[in-house]
Amino acid sequence: MRRVHRKELLGMFYKGETLSDLDLTGIDLSGLDLRHAMLSECKLNGANLKGTNLEGSVLIRSHLEDSDLTGAYLTGAFLGESNLTGADLRGAHLLGADLQYAILTSADLRGANLTGAKLKGSNIEDALLNDS
Repeated sequence: MRRVHRKELLGMFYKGETLSDLDLTGIDLSGLDLRHAMLSECKLNGANLKGTNLEGSVLIRSHLEDSDLTGAYLTGAFLGESNLTGADLRGAHLLGADLQYAILTSADLRGANLTGAKLKGSNIEDALLNDS
């Protein structure tokens, strides 16, 4: 897994390069437009993705433990088998998102829009779901 910083990641994204299997721990991507990004099997633990547009993105088997996804746009995103333990998803837009077999243990989903989201096999133990 290769460690990548924000500037390099954005260059790779805008060139259309594959962004799989990258270490993006603690990266700040808040408010960016990363629609349709291919971030499968990436390590995004503790990342700041607040308000980031990740509509239609592929984050299958990615690690997003303790990440801030407050108000993020994840409509139609693929997060299957990802680990979102302790992630802050308050007010996130998860319409039609694929969260099958994702780990959402202790995640904060209050106010998140889960309309049409696929949650088959997901672990939502101790997740905060009020107002979802």
